[in-house]
Order: sequence, then structure tokens, then C-alpha cells
Amino acid sequence: MDNLKLVNDGYGHSEGDFSIKSLALCLKEAFGENGIVGRMGGDEFAAFILSEKTEGIESIIGKKRRYIEHLNRTANKPYHIDMSMGFCECVCENSYDFKEAVDKADGKLYDNKTERKRRNKNKVSETEH
Repeated sequence: MDNLKLVNDGYGHSEGDFSIKSLALCLKEAFGENGIVGRMGGDEFAAFILSEKTEGIESIIGKKRRYIEHLNRTANKPYHIDMSMGFCECVCENSYDFKEAVDKADGKLYDNKTERKRRNKNKVSETEH
């Protein structure tokens, strides 16, 4: 989840809790019955797709985006809930190391989060001039 600390510091921990719970519901809906979504701690979630035949990750990302956009339109909050993502495909039949897959996805998450922060910082700088 992006900017949880800013929500907690600016609007209180009850708003941070609302954001976490709301994002968890969005992820649960987006990943559907073939997925498991859990909070890893702090502002990090993990999701696992358990089926051999699932819709593509791009479709799930699109659903996630639409659910979060709907949440932000309807929640009537002074802040927006958003998240960065990193993912890794893991085929269990190939004895792929699960920890390696999680570490790879985590690395992609941090790359995505860094890029989103950089873009948002540039947007703020552009509007200030």
C-alpha cells in the first residue's frame, strides 16, 4: 500500500486501518476464489493464485485498479488509496523455490514503488512551477 504512513500521520490510525481493510477487500475481489490474499505486515500484502488455469495477471491488475478507483470515488476520503505491485509466476510442478519467487516479487514491488514515487514527485514539481 502506498503512503500508509502519510494517512496514519495526517488523518489518524483509524483512517489507516480503514485504508488497509479497504485495500484488502479490493485485492480479495480482484484475485477471486482462486487466490489467497494476506497482509504480510505494515503496508505490504501478498497474493497467491492457486489454480493452473487462471486469468492472466494483467486482467487481475486491471480488476484491482478498477476496484481501487471505485473505492476512491465512493469512500469520500480526503486522501486516495493506492498501491504498487510486483509479481512473479511460480509453477510448482517445476520445483521452483517458493522463497525465491517471493523475493523476486518483492524486488519488483520495490522497483515499482520507487518508480511511482519518482513520477509523483515530478508531478508535484511540475505543478509548483
